[in-house]
Amino acid sequence: MPSVHCPVCGATIPRAAGAPGLACSFCGFQRRPAIEADATASPFWLQRSLADLPQLLRIRPVSEIFVAGVPPQNPARNLKRLGRDYPVKLIPLVDSDKNIDAIWADMCLPFVADLSAFLNRKFHQLTPGGLLYLSLPVKRPLRAAAALPGQINFFRPKNIMFLLEQRGFKMAWRKNRFSSTLRIIARRD
Repeated sequence: MPSVHCPVCGATIPRAAGAPGLACSFCGFQRRPAIEADATASPFWLQRSLADLPQLLRIRPVSEIFVAGVPPQNPARNLKRLGRDYPVKLIPLVDSDKNIDAIWADMCLPFVADLSAFLNRKFHQLTPGGLLYLSLPVKRPLRAAAALPGQINFFRPKNIMFLLEQRGFKMAWRKNRFSSTLRIIARRD
């Protein structure tokens, strides 16, 4: 039987030929085919997550935050409208950006096909001591977050901690430890 490696912990997972997803019995990570996106649902959760911005600014005062996962339709206008209530400039993140002090990646990981490449790229874009904000739905005992439209990755809180530590990040702040949405600020060492 062919096997694949878990993108989070690296464990070998036996997989039947043609199986649509994977489930790691070691760390609990799952990858499933994406559910169809609802045309009326907005994939832009940024406004809700900006309530955590003061926490990031307490850890490291910055004047600009680069935002990953911004909808492609007029991103600068969307960020300018959202950022007017905050003491920082919100800028759409592009892959070529370097020497960044803070990256805001709200609800990005559930949709990323290559988790390792995504986090390695963010690590190299940040300056030493730079901050990465993440929020994502997580599975909890007796409580699972509803799948987001287009979501392919399903995490447990320990998956995220392990994934970040393996890529050189250290935990700076964590919120809603027992909620179905985990919010994290990680620091690049």
